[in-house]
Amino acid sequence: MRQLAEDALASLPGLDCGLCGAPTCRELARDVSVGDASKNDCVFFSKSRLQDLRRVYLRSKA
Repeated sequence: MRQLAEDALASLPGLDCGLCGAPTCRELARDVSVGDASKNDCVFFSKSRLQDLRRVYLRSKA
């Protein structure tokens, strides 16, 4: 399980932005390794989540 978490962490951006719901990329990687999350929970791997975030951001600037 630890190796799965390390592999997942290596593929994440490492920004610790929290937009996925986890406080850090390391926590998201741990959640992925135990099956509680998907790498696609990271907005940088999910085009639809990134577009939703963009819409919210642009709406707040209008």
